[in-house]
Amino acid sequence: MHVVNSPESMEKVLYKVKPNGIADVWLRNNEKLVQPATEELQESYEADEIFCQVDSTVISKDEIMADFDFWFSMLSQLPNSFDANELGIEARRTAKISEVSNECENTIISGIDVELNGEKQHFSLAIHDQINLFGKQAQISAGAKQCEYHQDGNPCKFYTADEMSTIITAAMEHVSMQQTYCNSMYDWIKSCELASQIEAIQYGDEIPEKYRSVVLKEYLKKESD
Repeated sequence: MHVVNSPESMEKVLYKVKPNGIADVWLRNNEKLVQPATEELQESYEADEIFCQVDSTVISKDEIMADFDFWFSMLSQLPNSFDANELGIEARRTAKISEVSNECENTIISGIDVELNGEKQHFSLAIHDQINLFGKQAQISAGAKQCEYHQDGNPCKFYTADEMSTIITAAMEHVSMQQTYCNSMYDWIKSCELASQIEAIQYGDEIPEKYRSVVLKEYLKKESD
């Protein structure tokens, strides 16, 4: 970013497409009149300017204008080598969906706390843990009175069928809740019309009512009861 001067008020976004389809883009912000016109002097304006290049077939001038503060703020913080195409709404949408997916997976893997006989026990839920629990469920369905399993950081021990069922139910609800929440978050992200709106979304945020699925609404209602 640098300061630029002009004898006339400047466009906030100067967008020039080259023959190869790449657009040179100048963003000007914080413009101010530094020299009023007098009989001796021409008026002069000053503004902060940032230059970038984008693919004109992907990112239009209108898109940048509609989300100017986001573009200017992001470019002012990023190195000159940064690919400005990554700030486009579809690029941010793809990146955010990937981010949310990873956060969902990590939240599931982090597991659950289950209270058994007055003791809180933690169980991680990586894929192999989930598969293991499905196996335990099959054992219980087949009539097993107890199952060997272990909480995080502890050796295996026997859990009664009722205790194991409590663990399995809590695990299934945790996985299903996170996946349901994540899917509703995808719908929220897909509806956004500005990159700044997408960027502001974080996993764990309260999802607006209109993007909540029927299943998510039921889960949230159950949590609040």
